[in-house]
Amino acid sequence: MTKNKEKVVNLKTNKKKFKKGRFVLSLVIIYLLVFFAYQIFQIMSLKKQEMVQSQRLEEVTRIKTEHEQKYEQVSSPMYIEKIARENLRMIKPGETLYVDNNKKVNQELDEDSEEE
Repeated sequence: MTKNKEKVVNLKTNKKKFKKGRFVLSLVIIYLLVFFAYQIFQIMSLKKQEMVQSQRLEEVTRIKTEHEQKYEQVSSPMYIEKIARENLRMIKPGETLYVDNNKKVNQELDEDSEEE
């Protein structure tokens, strides 16, 4: 009978060990699932940031291209001459500057009507 009792006790301790083993294994599996889920979330977040930064880079590149084109235009001698003639009323030697007083009056009237 003692052998039967020992077997029963051994079975009970084996079941307890088995339950402890399953519990530990379950904890490890849960930890791994949480860890991988977190890693997937991190990857998705980084991909979203990459996409936003890529769009920002495209926008900045476009703006840079526009500024380079504007710089080339402003640097051209023809543009400089045009601005000098229109804004600074500069003329070339031998040219005569004509001022149209009616044009100024019309511009002032247009500006006053726009303000109202």
